[in-house]
Amino acid sequence: MSRPTSVRLDEHFQTFIATLLREGRYRSADQVVHAGRALLEHQTKLEALRTALGKGERSGFIENFDFDAFIEEKLQGEGVEAIEPRPPPHR
Repeated sequence: MSRPTSVRLDEHFQTFIATLLREGRYRSADQVVHAGRALLEHQTKLEALRTALGKGERSGFIENFDFDAFIEEKLQGEGVEAIEPRPPPHR
């Protein structure tokens, strides 16, 4: 599913990648680029999560919140029938 991509790196990043390879931290420049991409994805998700958390915190506190009713409402909105909870297994 991957396709070849060409990327131009300035001398600083070429040296940086060469150092990582020489130190044995990565086996190829592809691995270094993959790690960088994964880190960018992680940072993007973390930023979105922090934004959502901030929005939630600013929305205030809900008193008398019925979690089971909330889930039931969400399930009905999705056209999913509620599932009766199972008792915990006996040990």
